[in-house]
Formats: sequence, C-alpha cells, structure tokens
Amino acid sequence: MRCRGAALHVLLPVLALRAAAAPDLPEGWFRSGKSPQDYEMKVDATVQHEGRNALSLRSLRASDGFATVMTKVPAEPYRGQKLRFSAAVRWADVTGQAGLWMRVDGQTPGRPLAFDNMHDRALRGTHDWERYEVVLPVEREAGQIAYGLLLGGEGQAWLDDVRLEVVPDTVPPTGSPVPPRPAPRPPTNLDFEEPSGTH
Repeated sequence: MRCRGAALHVLLPVLALRAAAAPDLPEGWFRSGKSPQDYEMKVDATVQHEGRNALSLRSLRASDGFATVMTKVPAEPYRGQKLRFSAAVRWADVTGQAGLWMRVDGQTPGRPLAFDNMHDRALRGTHDWERYEVVLPVEREAGQIAYGLLLGGEGQAWLDDVRLEVVPDTVPPTGSPVPPRPAPRPPTNLDFEEPSGTH
C-alpha cells in the first residue's frame, strides 16, 4: 500500500475529478477520485449514526489511489463568509487515509481557492462514530464548493448526519488558502545575444 496522506493533500485540490452519478447513491451525491473503480460506494442500511442509513465507502482491492463520495453546491450564498462542513464518521481497517474534505473553487475550473482534506489529522485503523469538521473561508470570487468523504488505501468508512453551515468569522479555519500558481515566465533572449547560463 503506497497511498499516503501527503499525496492526497497534493492530488485532491488539482485533480480534475470526474464525478459520476450512481443509482446506489442518494440524489446529488457522486463517486469520484483518482481510482473510484477500486471502491464501492453505496447507501448502507445496516450501519447508521442517526436515522436509517449511512453512506459507505469501501475498498474492493488494494489500490495506490483514492476515492471519494461527494457533492457540490454553488458558492454564491456563502461568499464572504466562513463555511463549516461537519459529519459523523465511522471507519474500519483503514490502511491509508480516511476523512472529510472540502474545496472552495474559483470561477476558473481547476483553480481552487481553499482546501482541507484532514491530511494532517487523517483517520486510520478502526474507530466508532465520531464527529469531525472542516472550516474554510469562501472568498467573494468563489464559484463552487465541493465536499465529501474520502478513502485512500484499503478499509471502509461511513458518513452520516452531514451539516453545511455558516459559522462566525471568529471560528478558525482548518485548512489553508491554496497558493496561486506562479505566473508564466516571459520569453527571454529572443535575439540569442545573452550568454549561456544567465537565466
């Protein structure tokens, strides 16, 4: 098993997630990730925290990637505020990383503004239901907010009692703004007059 939390921390913000609807998931929720074919995602009526059902994310085979069961909402109602995504999570035999994640996307696809996937407090091993949260600022140029449950490596995780709510500005964020990409380097030495090694 070579999947590490640091790798997920790098991959998930920039990965072009190809979300695919599935008949065994609730309306509005999707399967995605680097290798969703290695995981089963479905409503589980045998395990629940509140109500009758929970969402289950389970590895089907050893995988170097990860999968997520996710949803997304327009950012417009939350712009200029802090947003908290919280949920009850249960996990079993997790060898890589499980956890909540949330990403605030800008208007340009593939350009996230803020991101947290709990990589610095990853859930591993086996544990009964416990509530976790991710808090991020939603900038005024935000276009969309994506969030969900991720699983890397082998094991199983469940998600229940999901809440998405605005919190006071005094609540500290759990993640960090995503640094902007460096500006492209302008062309240089177009007349070939500068000596080698000056750039």
